[in-house]
Amino acid sequence: METDVVVLGCGPAGAAAAGLLSRLGASVTVLTRAPRWSIGESIPPSTARLFAELGLTATIEAAGFLRSRGNTVWWGNAPERVEPFSADSLGWQVERSPFDAVLCQAAVTAGAMVVHEAVVTGVELGETSHTVAWRRGEEAERRTVARWVLDCTGRAGVLARRMGRESRPGRATFALHGAWEADRWDVPDVTHTLVETTPGGWAWSIPVDERRRHVTVMIDPPAGKLSGTTLEDAYRRELAGTTHFTRMLRDARLHQSVGGLSASPYVAPAFAGPGWALVGDAASFIDPLSSFGIKKALAAAWLAAVVVHTSLTEPSLTGAAIELFDRREREAFHELSRQAAGVWTGDAGPGGDELALLRDDPAVHAALKALKDADAISLRAGPGVVLVPGPTVRGQRVVLEPHLRCDWRPDGVRFIRGISVPALLVLAPGVTQVPDLYDQYVRAEGATDLRDFLGVLSLLVSRGVLVPS
Repeated sequence: METDVVVLGCGPAGAAAAGLLSRLGASVTVLTRAPRWSIGESIPPSTARLFAELGLTATIEAAGFLRSRGNTVWWGNAPERVEPFSADSLGWQVERSPFDAVLCQAAVTAGAMVVHEAVVTGVELGETSHTVAWRRGEEAERRTVARWVLDCTGRAGVLARRMGRESRPGRATFALHGAWEADRWDVPDVTHTLVETTPGGWAWSIPVDERRRHVTVMIDPPAGKLSGTTLEDAYRRELAGTTHFTRMLRDARLHQSVGGLSASPYVAPAFAGPGWALVGDAASFIDPLSSFGIKKALAAAWLAAVVVHTSLTEPSLTGAAIELFDRREREAFHELSRQAAGVWTGDAGPGGDELALLRDDPAVHAALKALKDADAISLRAGPGVVLVPGPTVRGQRVVLEPHLRCDWRPDGVRFIRGISVPALLVLAPGVTQVPDLYDQYVRAEGATDLRDFLGVLSLLVSRGVLVPS
């Protein structure tokens, strides 16, 4: 059997990628196994844009998942922290099995062929096509040839493990999970995700309907600590060390067996190569306290689909598309890792390296002051600063557009804080006043936050990207 794309797994990443690729005209075969367990997960409001890009907005709305109004957190000795979402921007609380089934059916509706209960027995990567061997039940082994293989198998990492995926140093964790029922929940808001620290880690709870909540506790890896006890004993022992969760669960009933698995971070050395990509949790996993698991998977699925679509329809851009996917996914992993680490260190502010520079670097502040104090400006590109073609996404395909390259950013950059750096380099030499430069930028690129504009302009001046004529 031959197809354009074989997708391994039909979780959020696999289903989303398969559905979008099918809508874009590719032939797609999905090989998926039954889920081993179903947990509750929270999806932040910002995922709405991804649902739209993936063509899933109507599907998600029709599914009727519980909408979340925010989070309530009891962290250490700090006072209770309530984090409400805006009234017009709610999140979703989902149970993975039904959520995955909804997305998988959407992929079928879009035209993907989904093979359930399929076990992948091998993947052979070739120069121009790849072969996936698989079987279903007692049937004979089959082989599917495809131009692209997407590993969306999550922690199983069918292809990712072969590519050298490895654990990351840092906080190793183990998850113990159970689902509870109650006629009434004694909580600040029944739709909220709840988080509370425990003596050995932390616990979180997500409602999936009016009566049921999923509760997970995160602990250090057992390393023999569970010998002579059951997972449920360890689970209840950790929950007994909480204050708010103990009260919440006082009249609730545990209605399924407690499960456990490793939740320690890992990452692959490469996220994509010729005709293959590792998508979502197959490629990397981050401390689940970030609550971005499903969003991260959907974002990677969208970009993977765009990359594959570009490669199938415009082969000359394949290399650039793969480079873009690998770079963006690695940047996303490092940024989410930074945010997750910040929860434990107390430095969990938003934003990455550029934002830190805008906030904290004295040179940036000095450049901003000089720009404000100057009667006039006269800026040009500094030594060694060039604009080179680089990959970016327009619509549903990868294209080449100008990127800044210099000693400060040798890998190239197009946007910082949403500001087009190439546009600033082109516009700056023609004006003598900062307000005029801002006005011309807005005319060329659209409405822009003035603070971001001034911050990025100051950053470029401080790094010698723009220098006095």
